[in-house]
Amino acid sequence: MTGGGNEYVKIYYPSDNMVQDDAELQAWWKEVREVGHGDIKDQPWWPKMTTVQELVSESRRPMPEPGTKEYQEVETNPDMAFIHTITSQLQSIIGVSVIEVLSNHSSDEVYLGQRDEPQWTSDDRAKKVFDKFSKSLIDIEKSIISRNKDENLKNRNGPAQFPYMLPYPNTSDIDGESATGITAKGIPNSISI
Repeated sequence: MTGGGNEYVKIYYPSDNMVQDDAELQAWWKEVREVGHGDIKDQPWWPKMTTVQELVSESRRPMPEPGTKEYQEVETNPDMAFIHTITSQLQSIIGVSVIEVLSNHSSDEVYLGQRDEPQWTSDDRAKKVFDKFSKSLIDIEKSIISRNKDENLKNRNGPAQFPYMLPYPNTSDIDGESATGITAKGIPNSISI
C-alpha cells in the first residue's frame, strides 16, 4: 500500500520543491498543526511538510474522490456526510456485543506469568526462569499502578478517572477474581475463541 501511495503522490508532486511551493497544501498542513492540534503545535516532532515522503506519510486520511456522490455530499452538506459515516444501530449493537463477549475474562483465566498446574514441569531450571519472568511481570504491575497514581503524568487519570490498565499483566492475581469480566487488564497466557 505504501508503495502505491508513493507512486500516486509522485504523479502530482514529483519533487520536494513542488510540495514546498504548493500554497494550498502548506495552508492545509498549517491548519492541521495550529488549529487541529493547537495545544501541541510547537512540538519538535511535527514534520515540516517539505518533502514528498513527509506528504505521503502524513496525508493518509480517507477522503472521497472528486466527482463521486460522496464528494458532492461533503461539499454541499458536510453534516449529513458525517452522519453517513456512522454505522446503523443494528450494526453498532452487534459490534459492541461481539467486542463484549470477546473481551470478557473468565474466573479461571490463566495470565501470562502464571501456570494452572503447579507441576507443569520437572525441570528446575525452567521453573527458575519462569519464576524470574513472573516476578518481572509483577514489577511491571507495580510500576503501572504507581504511574497511574502520579498526577504529574499526562493521560493517566483524566476527568473520567479511568486508570490506564491495558498493559497490566495481572500476574499477581492468583485466584483470578479481580479480573473476571471486562477489566481492561490482564494478558491471557493463551487465547481461545
